[in-house]
Amino acid sequence: YFGNHPESWGPAKHSITISSHSPLYTKAGFRWSIVDNINFKYFHGFLRSRVEDEVLSEYYFDVPYNKYWNVRTGDIPRYLAAHRIDIKLLDKVHVGLNEMIVYGGRSPDANYLFPFMLYWSAEHYLGDKDNVLLSADITYDYFQESLIFISFLMDEWRPSLTFQDKNNNWFAYQFGIKNSAFLPTGHSLVLECTKTDPRIYRHRFHMNDYYTNNSPVGFWGGPNTTQFHFNYEIKLNNHIILLDANLIN
Repeated sequence: YFGNHPESWGPAKHSITISSHSPLYTKAGFRWSIVDNINFKYFHGFLRSRVEDEVLSEYYFDVPYNKYWNVRTGDIPRYLAAHRIDIKLLDKVHVGLNEMIVYGGRSPDANYLFPFMLYWSAEHYLGDKDNVLLSADITYDYFQESLIFISFLMDEWRPSLTFQDKNNNWFAYQFGIKNSAFLPTGHSLVLECTKTDPRIYRHRFHMNDYYTNNSPVGFWGGPNTTQFHFNYEIKLNNHIILLDANLIN
């Protein structure tokens, strides 16, 4: 596929990995059903960094006009490559493993255009300049159209500092329930709890932040957020009654 359609990875309505709530960005990718219980997906996307390229901005400077109200700037290019494998382990258990890499300041890199490359290894090979993120989610379908899931995202981690006050535990956690089985016909319930570390999605080189157009590619609330989400939907003939609430700290 090719386009700028919304993309959401994982079981959550508000994904911490790749969320449909971020601004649209152009991407090219594919989905592959390897066998009945294993699926693979990949895309390479073009993000907007909003980090000024001062050299390029010189070409956009309009000499005849007032520079304070007629400013046009060029951005440093920013790209996102991501792949995901979905595995159905048991009849009711699904596992998703994701790897994402954000890089910029150069043309699209052939190492990240290859869908089956381990980006963590490629990033180290290229000199530790890019921003690699890993995430996983586990879903248990406990009844028809009802499930429980947990998701975990790791931006940075140094094992030796895990239990220190000054650590590199740049993590995001998520837990959720979707329930339709034990409710009246046409009713559905979604509960989600999300916690993000203040440091996630950012990078020491700002052109590699996990953002597009100043909005996170992952969880819409960004870093340093605790969110409780409640959604109740009732379908009545051709009408939908929706109760949606978010408690954010």
